[in-house]
Amino acid sequence: MCRASTNWASRSILLKMIISHRGLRTGARENTLAAFESAIKLGATAFECDLRLTADRQVVIHHDDRVMLSGKRHSISRTPLATLLDARGPGPERLLTLDEVLDFAGHKKVPVFLETKSASEAMVYAVGDALERRRSWDQAYVTGFSIYIRTAVRMQDQFPDMRVVQFLELPLMARTIRMPRSSYGVSLGWIEGMVGSGILFNATVTHGSLASLRQRLEDHGFKVFGGILNNRWALEKFTSAGITDIMTDNVRGVAAFFARQAALERRNTRLPLSKR
Repeated sequence: MCRASTNWASRSILLKMIISHRGLRTGARENTLAAFESAIKLGATAFECDLRLTADRQVVIHHDDRVMLSGKRHSISRTPLATLLDARGPGPERLLTLDEVLDFAGHKKVPVFLETKSASEAMVYAVGDALERRRSWDQAYVTGFSIYIRTAVRMQDQFPDMRVVQFLELPLMARTIRMPRSSYGVSLGWIEGMVGSGILFNATVTHGSLASLRQRLEDHGFKVFGGILNNRWALEKFTSAGITDIMTDNVRGVAAFFARQAALERRNTRLPLSKR
């Protein structure tokens, strides 16, 4: 479905991905160049950001609809892009446009996950047009929860090179889960901000059923991601089930976890079988 136009993005798919969720826990304001830059320095090999539509159907990077700029609160969906840009001010923690994020990802040679916060066709067209202008389909993944990503899923015929990744919310019945509509990938896990969602997921999805679910999804052609995973037991559960592309708020911790895994693998390859 997706053509590769650059070598670096194709190679990154073969490696473990550490995807920084909004650039959180980096010491910088989330969804900004400063946060993404810091995340990469901490060990992230990709980053995720949130997309919002302005009143004139342009795309800016922010989690919520309301944003504080120059001491004044604005509703992104009710404000034209030019007004937001006039009010945002300079610096690496300024409000970003989609073009600025794609330029940054291209310069850093890291993939970017674009989480849509709108089910509007205008969002899909805006993202698709931006990627087409750059011929950078292999640079980006378009993600979101079902209520938002469904439009991108439906419009894949119009944008066949768009890498759409659907969030599967709480797949409680791992053996009988209904397969989602075809797309590039799916993301399994829970919502950190939703109290009890992680407990519910882990109480209902065992290690064995998670591995089986991953295999079923891959057999149906999906690339499988995990998130949002911030601690060791979650990482161990997902990686032992074969899911190693991880979205996280804790880039430093996940990078250290994978470094320990790599060191252990190197050690085991040097040991004779009788001592492993």
